[in-house]
Amino acid sequence: MVEGNAGIGKSSLVHQFVRELDDECIVLRAGANESEMLLPYGVMRQLLDSSALDPTEGSAVLATGEMADLDPLAVGAELLIALDILQNHHALVVIVVDDLHWIDSQSAQALLFAFRRMQRDRILGLVSTRPAQLGRLGEGWNSSMVGDHRFGRIYLEGLSQPDVVRLAREMGLSDLSNQAVARLREHTGGSPVHCCALLEELDATTLNRMDSELPAPRAFSSIVLQRIASLTQEAQELAVAAAVLGLHCPTALAAAVSGLDKWVDPLDALVESGLVSEDGGRSTRNLRFWHSLVQRAIYDDLAPARRRALHRTAATLTAGATSLRHRIDAADAPDDDLAHDLERAATQAEAEHAPQQAVVWMISAADAFVESVNRERLVLDAFRLAFNIGELATAFTLTERLDGFDNSPRKSALLGHHALVTGQFALAESLLSDAWNTAEDSTQANYRAEAANSLALCLLLVGRSEDAAIWGHRALETVENDLALERFSRNLLSLNLVLSGRGEEAAALLEDLAETPSDVPVDMTSALVFRGNQRLFQDDLVGAHRDLSVARLRHLSGLSFNFDSYSLTYLVDVEYRAGAWDEALVHGEFAVSRAHDADRIWDYPFVHAHAALVPAARGDWSVAQMHVDTAWAWSDGFGVAITMAMAATARASMLAAQEDWEGVLGAVAPIRSIGQLSSLGRPGVYNWRPFEIAALIALEQWNEAARLLEEFRSALPTGSHRTSEMEYWRLQGQLSDARGVDPEADAAFSRAQELATVVTGPLPLAMLDLAAGRYLLRRGQRDGAIAALRAAHNRFSALKAAPFLAMCDADLLSIGAEAPLVDPTSSFGLTPTELVVARLVADGASNREVATELYVSIKAIEFHLSNIFDKLHIRSRRHIAEKIGNRM
Repeated sequence: MVEGNAGIGKSSLVHQFVRELDDECIVLRAGANESEMLLPYGVMRQLLDSSALDPTEGSAVLATGEMADLDPLAVGAELLIALDILQNHHALVVIVVDDLHWIDSQSAQALLFAFRRMQRDRILGLVSTRPAQLGRLGEGWNSSMVGDHRFGRIYLEGLSQPDVVRLAREMGLSDLSNQAVARLREHTGGSPVHCCALLEELDATTLNRMDSELPAPRAFSSIVLQRIASLTQEAQELAVAAAVLGLHCPTALAAAVSGLDKWVDPLDALVESGLVSEDGGRSTRNLRFWHSLVQRAIYDDLAPARRRALHRTAATLTAGATSLRHRIDAADAPDDDLAHDLERAATQAEAEHAPQQAVVWMISAADAFVESVNRERLVLDAFRLAFNIGELATAFTLTERLDGFDNSPRKSALLGHHALVTGQFALAESLLSDAWNTAEDSTQANYRAEAANSLALCLLLVGRSEDAAIWGHRALETVENDLALERFSRNLLSLNLVLSGRGEEAAALLEDLAETPSDVPVDMTSALVFRGNQRLFQDDLVGAHRDLSVARLRHLSGLSFNFDSYSLTYLVDVEYRAGAWDEALVHGEFAVSRAHDADRIWDYPFVHAHAALVPAARGDWSVAQMHVDTAWAWSDGFGVAITMAMAATARASMLAAQEDWEGVLGAVAPIRSIGQLSSLGRPGVYNWRPFEIAALIALEQWNEAARLLEEFRSALPTGSHRTSEMEYWRLQGQLSDARGVDPEADAAFSRAQELATVVTGPLPLAMLDLAAGRYLLRRGQRDGAIAALRAAHNRFSALKAAPFLAMCDADLLSIGAEAPLVDPTSSFGLTPTELVVARLVADGASNREVATELYVSIKAIEFHLSNIFDKLHIRSRRHIAEKIGNRM
C-alpha cells in the first residue's frame, strides 16, 4: 500500500515500478474513480479485463463479468482460481489498483478476501491511497496492513531537497540556489504537483530572489487559473466544458458542450498548456486532466449560473445515468419531471443489482420532488434500502431528515429498526410497538408485519424468545401478497419457537421444505439455515449438518440470503458437537476472518464465541482466551443478551477444561444476572448450565448444585434433546456420588448410559465415561473403572482433547493402571488445516476442490501438501490415504 496526499506521486511511483518489470510478468490494472464508487464490481471488472483471462480455462463467471448478483466472498474465491491460472503462465502476477479509497465496496471486499488467503502465491498487490481515507471500506484493509506480515506500507512524505534539485534540473532550472531550493521545498511541503507547477510558472531569477513571494501551495488553483487565463477565449471555453464533464470525457462531447464550431486549434492550445492530455483511438478521442486538482480548480471557479447552464447543455448531449447526473447539477429548483425520472432510475438500478446507486437516485429524487409527501416517501425508501444492504452510514445520515417528517407507522418502523441495530432496545421496542398499533389502514399491513418482525428480532436479542414468538406469529398472520416477507417471517418465527422449547411447532413451519437439502429451491436457502439451526438445537446433528453444508456451499457460490454468514458459524457448532473438531477449527477461523474482512461487527461475538470452542477443549489456551475475550467484549459492548450467553458458554467451557471452578461460576454469573433463563439457559442452545453445576459439585456446594440441577431438568425440552438429558443424569450421578448416595448414583449413571445409546456427540459421551469411571473407582470396582476411563481416554484421544486426556491419565495412574498409549500418528504432526487437506485429498478431491472447500488459493494447498508429504515421509498424494488409513 502506497500512501500519500493528493499529488504526492503515488501513481507515478507505482507505474514507474511496473514499467521496469520484465516481460514474464503480467500486470492487472484498475483505477478507482470517485464517480464510479457505486458501480458494483467496477474495479474488479477492470482488473479482469486487463488479465485477458480465457473463460474456457478458468472461471467463466469472472471472465464474462456476470458478478452483480454474487456475494464478495464468492467473487474473491473465484478470483483466487483466476490468479492460480495466471500464475501457471507467468513468473509473477501484479495487481495494481490506483486510488483504493474510491473503490466500490464489493470489489474492495473481494480483493481483500483473495489477498488474505494467499500463502505461497507469486502475487504482488500494489494499491495507492490517501492517508486515513479508507474508513468507508471498514477496518478490514487497515487491520490487514497492521497485523499481517504479507502486507506492507510505503508512505510518501514529499520530495526532499536533493529531490527538488533533481526535479528542477529535469525541468531546465539548474541554477537554483540552495536557499531557493530549501524555500521551495518548505513552501510546497515537497508536493511534486505543487513543485512542478511553481517550477513551470516561475523562472530561476524569481525563485532565487528571497524577497519575492511564492504562490501559496494551498492556492494551487490560482496557478491553474493563471494558466487558463493565458489561453485564448476558445481554449478557455473548451477547458471549462471539459471540467464540467469530469476528470476525463470524450473530446467531441467537450467541444459540443462548449458550443465551439471550430475547436481543433483551441484543443491544441489546451493540450499544449499541459493542463490536459488527449488519448484513445481515432474514433474515441478523450480529454483527460493531468490531475484531479486541476479539474476541480477550473470547475470550482465557475459562477453558479454558468455551471448550471453548462450542466444543462451536457444533460441534453448525454444519456442514461450521465444525463441524470448533469440534470441534478443543473437544477436550481424542485422539478417533478426530474424527480420521476430519478425514481425510475432507482427502480432500474435496484433491478440491475446496483442497490447503492439506487439509494443515491432515491435521495436525489426526494430532493427534486415538489410535494413533501413524495419527498418523505422517497427518503423512507432510501432509508430502508440502505439498511437492507448494510449501508448503515448512509442510513444514519438520513435519520435527521426522518425526524422532521410527520409521524407515521412506516417512519416509526424504520426508526425502530434503526434503534434496534444501534443497540437501543428499549427505544426500538417502543417505536416498533407504536408502528404496529397505529398502522390501521389495510394498505399498511406489510408495514405492520415488518414492524412485528423487527420487534420479534429485538426481543430475541435481549433473550425474550417467548415474547418474540408472539410477535413472530403476529407478523406471519399479517403479511399480505409479499412472498419474500412471508418467508422471512416464517423463518424467524421458527427460530423463536425452537429457542422457546417449542421444537415441534418450529418444525411444522418448515415441513414443506424438501427433505434433501439440494432439492430446496435456491430462493428458499434461508429456510435451510433456519431448519439447520432448528435441527442443531434439537440434537439432530446429521440433519443439521446436511442443511447447513448445502447453505454454506450456496453462499460460497455467491448466493446472498438472510443470515447467510450464520450458515458457516452454525456449521462450526454442528462440527464441534459431532466431534469433527479439525473441520470446526478451520471453519471457525475462517468465519472469524470472513466477519472481519466484511466488517460485520454484529457477527464478531457470534463467530469468536464459536471459534473458541475447539481450542478451549484442546488446551490451546492463548487462542481460546483471545476468542473468548473478543466475543465477550463485543457482546457486552452491544448489550446483546444472546451473544453474551454464547460468549459465557465459551468462557465456561475453557475454564472447566482448566478445572478453574470458581472461574466457571464467575463466567456464567452475568447471564444469571440478566435473567430470561427460559431463553438464555435453554439446554441444547446455550450449554453453560452443565459447567455451572459441575463447578458447584466440585466446590462442594451440593445444595445449590441440587437446586440448579432441578432447574436444569425443568428446562429440558420434552423428548427433543437427548444429549442434554444425558448430561442431566450424568451430573445427577456425579452429585449423588459426591454426597455418597450410591443407590441414587447407580440409578443416575444407568439412565445416562441408556441415553448414551442414542447420543452421537463424542465429547458428552467421553465426559460420561470419565464421570462413571471415577464413580466406579470410588466404589472400588477397579476393572469397571479402568474400562470406563480407557473408553473416555479413547474418545478424548480421537478429539485430541489434551486437558481431559491428562485427567484420564491421572485417574488411571492413581490405581496403578497404564493409560492407553496415545497413537503418536493420530495427528501425524499435522496442523488442523493440514489434517483437513490430507483428509480431503485422501477422499479423492483435486487441489482446486480442496482450495474451494477451504477458501484459499491453489498455491496454498500446494504449500500444505508439501508440508504433509514431508511430515508423512511420502512423495505423492496417492500415498496419503495409505498412510492415514481410517484413523482420521
